[in-house]
Amino acid sequence: MTGCTKAPDPTQKTQTWTTPGGTPPAAGKTYELTLDTNCGPIVIKMDAKAAPKTTQTIAWLASQGYYNL
Repeated sequence: MTGCTKAPDPTQKTQTWTTPGGTPPAAGKTYELTLDTNCGPIVIKMDAKAAPKTTQTIAWLASQGYYNL
């Protein structure tokens, strides 16, 4: 892909939680998650009304650093 740099090799990471976390998202609110990749940022819009559990889970995991390398 033009403009992309070589991505570093992934490292193994293990994280565990004793209970699921996160606050239920506000219904009707749209949340954005930005993934910074070696080809530039990717913005994902999450609709809490259409997918409340998925939005809650992804937002909570992101707040815990789950997606950080």
